[in-house]
Amino acid sequence: MRHWYVYHSQKTVKNTYSSLAESTVFSKSNRRDLCIGDIIWVVEGDLSNPVNFTLVDCFTYKNCDYPPFSLEFSDFKLKFSGISLLSHSGIALDKSIPWFSDLHSKYLSKQKFFNNITAERDVISGLLDVSGIVI
Repeated sequence: MRHWYVYHSQKTVKNTYSSLAESTVFSKSNRRDLCIGDIIWVVEGDLSNPVNFTLVDCFTYKNCDYPPFSLEFSDFKLKFSGISLLSHSGIALDKSIPWFSDLHSKYLSKQKFFNNITAERDVISGLLDVSGIVI
């Protein structure tokens, strides 16, 4: 089982993650090493300046779909969905939290929006701790 991080940008996608009404993320490239049963963590950035970040979902990957997708997702090649493990509607994240600062500097600020973070032990521990999820 691997852990993945996905960034959902309200600015880019033009809607909120909650508007999807399911645990799902989209990708513009093939994720050959993403396997059924992997964990996907979804962090959303809002339209504020500076951007506010929220942990909006964590789900176990179960299904992959192919285009065509709705207009706002028409540029994407794959849709990954699954069963949510997060019981909260959203958990605010701040760059003052060391593990989130690390995630932000290594991925968000470098525009790496869909990545395997299995090697990021502190980040995974922080995500598990803040979410209350037990895996």
